Amino acid sequence: MKNSEKRKRSLADPEGPVILVSSNYHMKRAMQTAERTGFKKIYRLPAPSDPFTFGSNVMWEVMSLLKSYR
Repeated sequence: MKNSEKRKRSLADPEGPVILVSSNYHMKRAMQTAERTGFKKIYRLPAPSDPFTFGSNVMWEVMSLLKSYR
C-alpha cells in the first residue's frame, strides 16, 4: 500500500488513468490496494504465471485476501 501511495503522489495527474501490471493470480488484491489508495481509472494488465506454481500462488493470495478483510 505504501508503494501505491508514493506512486500516486509522483504522478503528474493523480486522477488520470493508470495501468496496473501484476500477476494474474494477484490482480484482485492489487486492484483492491489501488482502489483503497484512491486511484479511479484503473486498467488491468495481468501477466501470465507459471502453471506449475499457480496453485500454491492462488492459495497464498486467498489467505492474504482473507487477512485483508479483518
